[in-house]
Amino acid sequence: LNEVIISRGEFLQTLGFGGYDALHLACAEASGAKVLFTTDDKFLRRAQKNHEVIEVTVVNPLDWMQNDEAL
Repeated sequence: LNEVIISRGEFLQTLGFGGYDALHLACAEASGAKVLFTTDDKFLRRAQKNHEVIEVTVVNPLDWMQNDEAL
């Protein structure tokens, strides 16, 4: 963790993400990840609601695998 990731995590918390989810998402963004997989429905809903300000796609792995375009 560094100050940029912590700061981004704090911002994501203001959007309603829990502390660990916010840091998980901030780390994924900082690493340049294109996709973050989760089966946490609350996390998925929050990410979908705020997709305009999130720099990584958050998706359920089952949905990802069923989407022909993703493969």
